[in-house]
Amino acid sequence: MRPITIIAVLWASLCGLAPASALALTPAPNTAYASDNPAASGLTTPPTMAVPIAVTAHVGTMCQVISGGAGAGAGAFGDTVLLDAGAPGSIVNPDGRIRTDLNASTAASASVTQSYQINCTGTNNQISLQATPLVTGTGSAPTGYSATVNYTAEVDFSVVGGTSPVKLSHNSDSSLNTGNLGTGVSLANNANDIVIKAYGFDAATHGAVLTAGAYSGAITVIIKAGT
Repeated sequence: MRPITIIAVLWASLCGLAPASALALTPAPNTAYASDNPAASGLTTPPTMAVPIAVTAHVGTMCQVISGGAGAGAGAFGDTVLLDAGAPGSIVNPDGRIRTDLNASTAASASVTQSYQINCTGTNNQISLQATPLVTGTGSAPTGYSATVNYTAEVDFSVVGGTSPVKLSHNSDSSLNTGNLGTGVSLANNANDIVIKAYGFDAATHGAVLTAGAYSGAITVIIKAGT
């Protein structure tokens, strides 16, 4: 089987709950009020006394996986997607070249589309995307052949407080593409607020015949808890 693995790492910080405080008022000693015996004392009723009680609390910046996909580890989300089609399964046409549907796929008609829900308490979260090519063996092949398949990875973040979705996309060259949701912008508190895509699959050398073997690559999405 020829899997492409979607892995996501979730970073979060937790802060403790700040203690509540209270202000106690102590009456002065030997204080007399007219209500004790107004006729005898001749005192008037004192003004109303306010007793302020401060109640404080705190919510730390953190993220929680609501729907993490199949096979996700603790505190993370992810899936394994098989690109094989037909019987026996394959990612190539009968001529050994990359399947036409994989090569022609775009962001609007991606070959891979996986959705997740992550809730975060912070805003302006830092987001990162990294994709590695699908490789079999060492990735090297003779002239006219290829043991590497490249593609474009994309992650769409559904947000509130800004223009939605916020997108990151990058080719599968293993480098890290980093950004932010934006000042005052938060992940939307709804299902499928993160959608990961892969499309435009092609041999490292366009038109090359793919060598036999099990191909695998990975898409990694990083979401920090925000501010």
